[in-house]
Amino acid sequence: MICFEFSVNGKRISTAGIPSHAVLSAHVTWASDGRKRRDLVASLGGLDSNEEPGYHLYWAERRLKVGDTVEVHVVEAPRCDAPRSRRRARSSVELQNMASKSYRSAITRHKKQRASLDREIIRLEGLLATSRRKSRRRSHAKP
Repeated sequence: MICFEFSVNGKRISTAGIPSHAVLSAHVTWASDGRKRRDLVASLGGLDSNEEPGYHLYWAERRLKVGDTVEVHVVEAPRCDAPRSRRRARSSVELQNMASKSYRSAITRHKKQRASLDREIIRLEGLLATSRRKSRRRSHAKP
């Protein structure tokens, strides 16, 4: 099977691999909120889709600093290290239900916002009508 040998600063961290129907990935990520929080991380994981619904697998995650070296060596190997953790992936039915729920909640939010805006329009139209009536009275009252 295809495996990733994952090393940081020359130290082997883990060898990851998933046979057959799978996704294997190695990432180096830098994220900042523009202020104090900054994350610089190397990670190794994948998705095992050999069974339904599948499993997210995690082999390694390391915090990095400027100057660190991350190496991923792609190898063919009969076996690899066991993942450190695994989490059941959502099934296609669960994902469809989540999308449907998200859509329904978005529609509900939209309807509430629309009702609020409709009430505000009615209120402003009332103020405008009142202002016009007052303006007409003033213009008719002047000789």
